[in-house]
Amino acid sequence: MYMSVLQKIMAKPIPNRAEYWRNEYRPTQQKVTHTYNALNKSLFKDRLKRPCIVVGQQRNVWGWANLLDDYRVHMGLSDKYPCEQFFVAVLAHEMIHQWQWEVDAPKRRKKGLRYQTAHGENFQAWKDTFDKFEIPFGMYLPHYYK
Repeated sequence: MYMSVLQKIMAKPIPNRAEYWRNEYRPTQQKVTHTYNALNKSLFKDRLKRPCIVVGQQRNVWGWANLLDDYRVHMGLSDKYPCEQFFVAVLAHEMIHQWQWEVDAPKRRKKGLRYQTAHGENFQAWKDTFDKFEIPFGMYLPHYYK
């Protein structure tokens, strides 16, 4: 079910730059939750715990993720995107950071290694998975300025 949800979203035509804001996509909290669940199940094998995700106006970024002191993840997403696929790419991007903290970091600590949370090797390792689901990787990095 979740796979087909992602496939339907990603199969929609992507607007060209001139059309971006004419038909902007505004995710509801319900849509964020539904999309998060679909990505978690399809890409991350349901290994992530649903974080607090705040949807609202973001200054200079499409999204962000932070690790709080008690090892809970907190995310923020913009309240508008050029298209739904862009929104999915941003949320999936932030979920890689969550995976770095919740799944990869404990494994690395057990090996005596420092965990990685930036856009390095263990982040880039997700490219093939994103490609499999036709989710843009790289050119839609949410940390790029709007």
